[in-house]
Amino acid sequence: MCLDDIRIGRNTISGETVLTLSTTSSRPISDAPTRVGLIFHPPSSGVVTISMAPTAVAGQGIQLTPASPPLIFRTQSDGDLAQRGWSMVADAGAPTMMVIEQFFDRRGYRSDVSLI
Repeated sequence: MCLDDIRIGRNTISGETVLTLSTTSSRPISDAPTRVGLIFHPPSSGVVTISMAPTAVAGQGIQLTPASPPLIFRTQSDGDLAQRGWSMVADAGAPTMMVIEQFFDRRGYRSDVSLI
């Protein structure tokens, strides 16, 4: 596979995960070298901080609110950001948010991600 394969979407498979977050940091998105796209949809409520650090700290990283547009990382335009692991933490409550991952094929696909 090469960047042209990513650009035209050849041999990719997408999956979604709906996450329920809390005020305790978690790392629900692990490193995935075959992931070519990653989309974080806004949370259902509150503010969610996402970070590449092993532990996310509220307010110290990329902050998403219900009014935020989806945050999109693609290998073609954003390098390895789509392949990195991400930690998340909510500022309050237990908001949900959906994450869509795109892979070259099933070899890198995580079994806990629902196929779209």
